[in-house]
Amino acid sequence: GATMTPDALRAGRAAMVFWTVSHVLILAVILGHDSPLRHALAERDIVYGALFFSLFLANTVCYVGCCYMDPGYVPRDEARRCGNPSTAQRPRDDGAMYEDDLELEPVVSQEGDALVGEEEAATVTMPPPRMCRACHIIQPLRTRHCHECERCIAKFDHHCFWIGQCVGARNHCIFWWFLFFQTVLIGWALQITVSSFGNSSAETWFGDNILLLCATVFMAIFSFIPMGLLVYHTFLVLTSQTTWEAVRHEHIDYLKDFPENASPFNRGVVKNVIAFCCCRGEETWTLPKTVPVPAETICDNRYYSCWQIRI
Repeated sequence: GATMTPDALRAGRAAMVFWTVSHVLILAVILGHDSPLRHALAERDIVYGALFFSLFLANTVCYVGCCYMDPGYVPRDEARRCGNPSTAQRPRDDGAMYEDDLELEPVVSQEGDALVGEEEAATVTMPPPRMCRACHIIQPLRTRHCHECERCIAKFDHHCFWIGQCVGARNHCIFWWFLFFQTVLIGWALQITVSSFGNSSAETWFGDNILLLCATVFMAIFSFIPMGLLVYHTFLVLTSQTTWEAVRHEHIDYLKDFPENASPFNRGVVKNVIAFCCCRGEETWTLPKTVPVPAETICDNRYYSCWQIRI
């Protein structure tokens, strides 16, 4: 496990309490009014009720899984440790060390071909191994140190406030399913609350429907968070990227030889999806020897990109 900073721990617990209370209250409002869900339960419409509560349960299970699953902590006892942590003189903002602070053997590919020093113009220059000055380990490729979790995370995506920990190699898949179920659940609950407004007189309508109105406005506002994240993370899955790599592309040493609209880990949509669903942090990532030429589209080309966020 990880020893989080006190601020991150408090923020994560507050987010989990907020998520739990809001879902329980909205469900109570729906069941407390003349809603389609209440009618289905009263009339013993098993299909409607079973589908809704199955969706609610699946969403809850995925959320709890995101909160408590190992996101991909790099084991400190198994990873290659640096010999003397006191040699760390100049920390970078991502917790790694500069090239001249390390005395390491040249990196070679799995086939044994050295990737440093090749002279072709399109050849990828393998960056030197990076040392995490906090964990005192040599970071595998695509690994980043999270300052909130105080651990190195394999295939680091981002530290998520709503789940109170990082999204990484081991929980990114269940995080995607959480976003999917959350989006569908909010959409269904919105349809239920909107159709549950009573037809009372103008003088009493607001008082009769105040709770339904508050629940509807609340869900309408917060629906954009999981919906937007679902669309964005689906794009990341299909292109084999992470949020960190997409947002900080030009600042990451192993991506500096690649254009912003080309991921060196992209194997095609089908293989990307299979790797995303089946990988649980055990995969060893390597860079290709040459820079792939990305296909230009109306969304991604040499002039602009609709997907990358430049900061």
